[in-house]
Amino acid sequence: MMKISGLWALGALSWLSACTKQESKSQVLSGKDWLLTDVTATTPAAATADIYAQFSRCDQDDFVRFDAVGAYHYDEGRSRCDASTPQTSTGSWRFSANENIISIVNPNSSFSGDFRLEELSATSLRLSQTYSSGHRMTFRLTRR
Repeated sequence: MMKISGLWALGALSWLSACTKQESKSQVLSGKDWLLTDVTATTPAAATADIYAQFSRCDQDDFVRFDAVGAYHYDEGRSRCDASTPQTSTGSWRFSANENIISIVNPNSSFSGDFRLEELSATSLRLSQTYSSGHRMTFRLTRR
């Protein structure tokens, strides 16, 4: 009787694990608001500067949203620095390089270009961008 119970338990466990799907990177990334919470710059000599601390308060509440269909929205948040600036701007995004690069195209935002995906979880997104000068910017976003 013990062998049958053990086999049944093993079979049930296998069935349950087969039914549990892990979310894709697109599913984790899209449909959520991501608040920019940290920006650092690193020089080729490995000196690091906190760029986010230099942002004005009206820039520190800006957030982005990636839609599953490839649309990208940049929102100025509750406090806009310039009332003449639109509340939101829209562009597009896509994964490349085995989902290790996020390409963002938004002509109305400085948050554009190819970004290396350093970290992606349900609550944290970290992207980096390296320039031809060797300088590297790292952006940390937190799910709102």
